[in-house]
Amino acid sequence: MKVKLYGTRGSVPVANSKSVQFGGNTTCVRVMSDCIPESMALIIDAGTGFVPLSNDILQEGGIEETLILFTHYHHDHT
Repeated sequence: MKVKLYGTRGSVPVANSKSVQFGGNTTCVRVMSDCIPESMALIIDAGTGFVPLSNDILQEGGIEETLILFTHYHHDHT
């Protein structure tokens, strides 16, 4: 299993010199596993990190199905 974090901030994304090293996107996680078909993306939360995650998926050639699991419903996730 491989887990990639595209955002781990709270409810509000940040963009400043203090967030450059670790990023400022809100929660978005992609889980990759042999148990998940290659044509599917399993995503946990869809905060502002969803934009770079989507770019990665497009660079990989796209997918046929997306499953998004929400852990909470902040304004940046819905």
